[in-house]
Amino acid sequence: MTALLEGLTVLDLTQLLPGPFATQLLVEMGARVIKIEPPGVGDPTRVHPPHGPDGQGVLFAAVNRGKESVVLDLKARGAASAFLDLARTADVTVEGFRPGVAARLGIGPDQVRRANPRIVYVSITGYGQTGPNALRAGHDSNYQALAGTLFATGAPGGPPVLGAVQVADLAGGALSAVVALLGALYRREKSGEGATLDISMHDGTCALNVLSWSIWRGGGPPPGPAETVLTGLFPCYRLYRTADNRWLSVGALEPKFWLAFTEGLGAPDLGPEGFSLDPEVGRRVADLVASRDLAHWQEVFATRDACAEPVLDVAEAAGHPHAVARGLDSPSAPPFPFLVDGLRPASTRPAPALGADTERVLAEAGLSPERIAKLRG
Repeated sequence: MTALLEGLTVLDLTQLLPGPFATQLLVEMGARVIKIEPPGVGDPTRVHPPHGPDGQGVLFAAVNRGKESVVLDLKARGAASAFLDLARTADVTVEGFRPGVAARLGIGPDQVRRANPRIVYVSITGYGQTGPNALRAGHDSNYQALAGTLFATGAPGGPPVLGAVQVADLAGGALSAVVALLGALYRREKSGEGATLDISMHDGTCALNVLSWSIWRGGGPPPGPAETVLTGLFPCYRLYRTADNRWLSVGALEPKFWLAFTEGLGAPDLGPEGFSLDPEVGRRVADLVASRDLAHWQEVFATRDACAEPVLDVAEAAGHPHAVARGLDSPSAPPFPFLVDGLRPASTRPAPALGADTERVLAEAGLSPERIAKLRG
């Protein structure tokens, strides 16, 4: 089977998580990804704990599988020229420097696209290439804070709650980058022209916050904690504690699902009350769920179409029968998110050692051994 992106060459200048996660998806779809790293440590996640059996950081190993590693001191004399030599035969460049840094190094979008007008140049940054925050440092929680997503989390009167998944980094940044890149590649197929893509994790998170933004744009007040249907305003969409201090996720928005849920609770009289604002309804549901342990409720709802599921840790999630049946329990972490022709793509090669492919890749671009040695730093 031909991979979706077979024949595509990507130069990956990114580090940490958003960029490498995006290019990892490209690897799994068949692209050749050449990871350009600085001398010394390379990508900092190589050494970030916790470490795997091979001594590499587990995050680095997870999001750099199947890539090639080239050490290139971008500040060295002639480094920009060497990078442009690579770019002339590449399809995509992905970088995550602060705005202006790549241009000062001689490898910004204008320089790269002059060398190769067909290339798609992707910049993934916190706040984008323009605007008053463009040069401001930030991480996932900062982008979520400014996008309004944190404001609506937590309990009324309590603090906002940080999520366990980097929504801004991964969905707002990495996935937005992949979507935009695939669109640009499609346009290139038709027109022959490359593209410069400005991906902002903050912008992407604003777009993901569609419910709160639409309520506000529609004339309502900005929703706070537990003030929307998806943050616990109604008893039909909440998390409930069980007798063994576990949690049951209830998402019974539609009347038929809420009715099935209340029947499973043994309280069919609550059937019309899914969207009730009466606190007593929520308390009654909470008391009923808290009267039995999670295993009981899993058994009750296993055969009921009630949108009620256990809250699992990641080990339980990987071992869940549905995850196993879908191939999500593979040793690869993270698993690829979709099937292609019934199969889940997965790179069979581990993350590369630092600089493992430097000589070969740079020689392919026409560099001499002496020049390669100088540029490795």
